[in-house]
Amino acid sequence: MLLHESARTRVTRLVFPGRTVIRKEPRGPDAERRLRHEVAMLQRLEVRAPDLPVVSNVTGEFYPSGADKGTMLDLLGRRWTLRIIWELHQGAMTFRGLQDRCEGMSSSVLSQRLHELREAGIVTLRDRAGYRLSGEGEALLDPLWPLNDWAARWGERS
Repeated sequence: MLLHESARTRVTRLVFPGRTVIRKEPRGPDAERRLRHEVAMLQRLEVRAPDLPVVSNVTGEFYPSGADKGTMLDLLGRRWTLRIIWELHQGAMTFRGLQDRCEGMSSSVLSQRLHELREAGIVTLRDRAGYRLSGEGEALLDPLWPLNDWAARWGERS
């Protein structure tokens, strides 16, 4: 929504579920393209709890409310997500501790994944104790244990 426009600047308000962004940008030939790109990026990063609309990682469109399977498969299928959940099964860890355990993951990706997992109610943040699995996160480990057993057997054969 356009709030103000002059010869030199444009002020717009972008409204997303649970977030409003006010952006001041210079006018010019690339201004509209940059704004569309920024809106698309914000929409792709938007993650909500399963009972609220969630943006698909692939299409950038909102999942309809109640699409819990698709929502969670999309969230859990994102790179590093399952690894973070697995590392937290041993107990609370700090951001730095998680980054050390997940070798090769950038701090920006870790921060984004932790934010998504917190928004989905899978991970909680305790002040000095760090990040830990919530009750929902602990319940998510149940289907991962058989996968862990299979991986151990697979690793022994190679």
